[in-house]
Amino acid sequence: MHIKTNTILATTALLFSANMLAETYAEAEIKSIGHAADVKTSEWFESQMQPAFAPAFSPVMGGCLNSEKSRPARIDMVFIVKSTGDIGRFFWKEPNSFTECLENGLKTAKFPAPPGEDFYFGVGVNLPPKRNS
Repeated sequence: MHIKTNTILATTALLFSANMLAETYAEAEIKSIGHAADVKTSEWFESQMQPAFAPAFSPVMGGCLNSEKSRPARIDMVFIVKSTGDIGRFFWKEPNSFTECLENGLKTAKFPAPPGEDFYFGVGVNLPPKRNS
């Protein structure tokens, strides 16, 4: 009986934590990995979200690459796509002026509504070094 009770408590804790909003980049990254592993969300991601992301992200990235004086070698972000398709909160592994530029450019983007509740979209990008003009 003790093992069964512990199993029920552990399962309940996992279900509860899956429905809680992330507070940190690390928590958001874990949620994005979980969404990538889920069949329903991975199908939506590949067929709808991924094709919609590039046209929204590329011009913002280009603008930030051209306007920011300094840039990190890499950015890692997770943002929430809310059930309406709007972007919710952003999570940055290392926030800086470059990531602020990206967030300001992306925060009004609209994406296809995810299946279920909020979707944690994670992406990491290696950035080219700034060219001397």
